[in-house]
Amino acid sequence: MITVSDFSAGLNTRMSPQALPVNAARELNNADVSRGYLKAVNNTDTANFLTALEAGHCGSASRSVVEWFGSHYWTDNDTPAYGGEDRTLGIPYPTMRPTLAAGIDTGDVFNGTYRYCITHLSDDGWESAPGESDDYYDEVDVSSKTTVELTAIPARPDGIDAIRIYRTAANGADFYLVDELSNDETTYTDEMDDVDLLLSTALSTLGWLPPADGGRYLTERDGVFFLAVGEKLYFSESGNPHAWQSLNWIGFDDTITAIGKEYQGLLVMTNNRVYRVTGTDADTIVKQEIPDRQGCPNWRTLATVGNTPIWMSNDGLCIWDGDKVSIVTKDRYDFEFTPIHATVANDSYYLWHSMGSLVLDHRSGDVLRELDLTCDYAWYDADNDALYLEGSDDIQEFGAGEPLLWTYRSPWLAGGSLTTLKRFRRLFVTSTCPVTLSLYTDGDLRFTREIPGSGRRQLRLPAGTMGRYAEVVISGSGTLREYTLDYDEGLNT
Repeated sequence: MITVSDFSAGLNTRMSPQALPVNAARELNNADVSRGYLKAVNNTDTANFLTALEAGHCGSASRSVVEWFGSHYWTDNDTPAYGGEDRTLGIPYPTMRPTLAAGIDTGDVFNGTYRYCITHLSDDGWESAPGESDDYYDEVDVSSKTTVELTAIPARPDGIDAIRIYRTAANGADFYLVDELSNDETTYTDEMDDVDLLLSTALSTLGWLPPADGGRYLTERDGVFFLAVGEKLYFSESGNPHAWQSLNWIGFDDTITAIGKEYQGLLVMTNNRVYRVTGTDADTIVKQEIPDRQGCPNWRTLATVGNTPIWMSNDGLCIWDGDKVSIVTKDRYDFEFTPIHATVANDSYYLWHSMGSLVLDHRSGDVLRELDLTCDYAWYDADNDALYLEGSDDIQEFGAGEPLLWTYRSPWLAGGSLTTLKRFRRLFVTSTCPVTLSLYTDGDLRFTREIPGSGRRQLRLPAGTMGRYAEVVISGSGTLREYTLDYDEGLNT
């Protein structure tokens, strides 16, 4: 007898079926085997909203989205372009500056050369740079005057709540805040002497420009934002998604194709290489190449289970454990599809394609299985513990429907010898549902039978069911606990 009551090895389409253990499967579709037995996965049901935005989700199949203190920012990696729920990355700096002139009244407040610049203050409190690093101020020479007059102050653009005026002390180089204008004033009279000026707030946003054009794969780690432009990895000022110094980048040997979080920092990938990047500022950010040449040609396949990045390289699905890269599908799965998108939910990695999804159950030892559900995009809502599938017409909640019809195909069941002829006599099946059972011997279909009811049932096989090995294919929509194949060995059986 051959009894199979443990299905926890999951799917393996790569190895020879004669080499597979009995707890593996050559086909495992729409079934969960994380508890050892085989159980139907539930179908989807229509979600109670029509669009992802209605559910508070800003993602899409082309975006890398970061949530930061209640705000969402993203890169559209196809275009490429920047976007945001309330505002996009970067506070636009002023492109025009006020006209400066000495005042009329004689006095001792102003006497020397003074530099002025202005910044934009957004309606949510973020401040821009005063301009490009080499062209952001104007200066005026004043001799014994009580005021400096600022005219033609530029209007505030959309999303900007105020304009801040900064100035140096006489013949100085450091800028301090003079005043903040929020009522579209076009003129301003500066009467602040240098003593009071030096007690004011110093300009801190010099060089805090919007990100470089063409950024992709936006990622945040420890308060620092990262994005890729060609072969460069740019990083923001810590704690500020809108402040990107033009020289804050590190270079790579090839075009960056994906960025993902990991245990201590980031994984940055090209087509064939993987790098670990750690640090939080220009003084500490460094890269280290990982010896395993398992890059990520398609950024859509990269998703993170906890701090564990999973992606598809040219050789298969890869996992980074903080020390090395492992190809978890190397001897287990033959890829015959083009990936569309990857999602993580409840410690499982879903790689969606046009025919369904390959599932890697990370919490159960990286067991593989398949689904025949399809979607254009999927995301996990942690607040509701729900996985949503977006198609062309609607959004479905995964697992909210009725049980799906699962299919299981066994390895070759030979009882230890592929050379010994056997007569297969009976099949015993224990399940909670009716099943359809097919038996193959030596690769040929011998019969297919509907087995009604539930519990343990016996099926007598037709006389002359002979072969050196058997395969069992079972489908149902409940739970399969066990099956047993009874046989006799020997040429004279």
